[in-house]
Amino acid sequence: NNQASMGVLSFMTGMPTNKADEGGDFYEAFAQGQIATHKVLRRTIHSLSDGPTLQVNAATDDEKAGWLQYVTLTIEFLQVHHAQEDRFVFPAARRVSNNPHLLAGEENEHKIVDDLVKWWYKVAKNGFLPTERLTQALVGETRRHFAALQWVMCAMGGHLGREALTLTAGFWRRSSMTEGELMDLNDDMHRVIPLYMKKGSALAFFVMNLNDDEKRFFDERVSYPVRKWFFPTYCEEIKKALPFCAFPRFEGPWLPATTDGHKRFGVNRDPRWSGHVRQSWFVAHTPKSAPSLIMLPSPMQSGYHTMSYPMMQSV
Repeated sequence: NNQASMGVLSFMTGMPTNKADEGGDFYEAFAQGQIATHKVLRRTIHSLSDGPTLQVNAATDDEKAGWLQYVTLTIEFLQVHHAQEDRFVFPAARRVSNNPHLLAGEENEHKIVDDLVKWWYKVAKNGFLPTERLTQALVGETRRHFAALQWVMCAMGGHLGREALTLTAGFWRRSSMTEGELMDLNDDMHRVIPLYMKKGSALAFFVMNLNDDEKRFFDERVSYPVRKWFFPTYCEEIKKALPFCAFPRFEGPWLPATTDGHKRFGVNRDPRWSGHVRQSWFVAHTPKSAPSLIMLPSPMQSGYHTMSYPMMQSV
C-alpha cells in the first residue's frame, strides 16, 4: 500500500496517510519512523555537545549564520518531537496498555528541552541572532546546554533508549489499536509540526541527517513529487545549516544533478566542520555506474513492504 507506506515519514515530516487503505504493516512503519527520528536527534545533539567547536574569530559570516540556523533547527526539531509525544504518543500508549504511568519519567525529562528552548529564544529572538552578536562564549554555553541534554537523552539506558525499548512495533501490534487508529494518531502528530517549524524544513533537516542506507529506506516510502519537485525547495529553506548536518547531499536521487553539486545552495565545502563521524560531508557527484542511493521506481509501482536494514534495528 503506497499511501500507508508514505506514513512512515509523517512521524516527523507530515506526509499524509490514507485511513481507508490500510494494507501492509503500519505498526512496523510507525516504529521505524520513531527509530529514525531518534537517530537524527542523537546525531544533532551530539554534534552540538561533543562535535567540532565553531571558532567564531576564524569563521566566515556564512559559517556563523549556518551554525546559528543549525542550532535553531535542532531545537525546533526537538520541540516537534516532544510535543508529538506529550500530546499524542504517550497518552495513546498509556491508554492501550492500561498503564497510566507508562513513560511518565520520560515525559518529565522533556523539561530539560523546555529549559533549553527558553534559554535559546531569550538569546536569539524568534530563533534568529545576527552573526555579529555571536561570540565564542555563546558557542561554549550552547555546548554546555546540549551536553546536559545529551547526558539525559542519549546516554546508555537514557531517555531515547528507554522509549525505543518500550514503543516497539510489537507494542503497538499487541495493543488494542488497529492500524487505522495508528494512522489517525500519525496524522494527529504531523499536525503539530507547523506549530514549531516549517514542514518542508522538517523534512529537509530530517533527510540530511540520515545516512545513505537510511535515506534509501525512506526513499521507498516518500512520493516521487515530494522528492523531485518539492525537496530542493525545502533544502533552500535550510541551506545555511546544510554544511553542519550529518549527511548532506546536494544531488542524486533526492536532488537533480548540477555541474557542481555543492554550489547548488551556495554552501562552503570547508572540511573543518566534518568531525569524527563525517568522512565526507559533500558528494558533488554520484558516478553513473554507481547504484542509486535512494531509488523509487514510480508511485504507481511502489507498494508497502517491511524492509530490514541493519541501521534501523537499534537506536
